[in-house]
Amino acid sequence: MTSVVNPSSWYSRLLTYKNGSAENQMVIASLATLYLVTQQANVEKLLGGSITAIVPVPSTRGRPFDKHPLAQALRRSVQFRDRIVDGMAHVLGGAIGRREYKPTIFVASSEALRDQRVVLIEDLWVSGAKAMSAAGAALTAGAASVLILPLARELRPSFCGEDHPYLVAMGTPYSVKSWPR
Repeated sequence: MTSVVNPSSWYSRLLTYKNGSAENQMVIASLATLYLVTQQANVEKLLGGSITAIVPVPSTRGRPFDKHPLAQALRRSVQFRDRIVDGMAHVLGGAIGRREYKPTIFVASSEALRDQRVVLIEDLWVSGAKAMSAAGAALTAGAASVLILPLARELRPSFCGEDHPYLVAMGTPYSVKSWPR
């Protein structure tokens, strides 16, 4: 949805919302809600129908769903609060490397996700390994379709170089109406 350079003020917000900052949780909830409302037709086309479940990518730090910062932030969205589902958990001790696909590090609830059209929300996409693996776990549990919605894609100039196309594209002002960014 957005891009973030580490370090930056947007990157700082993405880190501090996890510490319970109500203001930053509202920013997260507002951004996700505005994007899903604005892009509803595109999202529904990809999912094959309306969104029936919104699932945050589970915490790999052992936080239960009710204490998960992303779930707490998303529940601030009046528009989508009733579709936020506790449908997946991280398997304790399950580790994943960058760019590794390993859906077995998550356990998804067949009861919660079977036949659901799921928007899987990731707060910060670095390599995509966790989000892609969570999507695989949701599909294995019987989800009808899954769309991954990262709130921000992290870019490190030291990693990709100052003239990398992603960094150049970030010079364009963000618009929630852009599909895809």
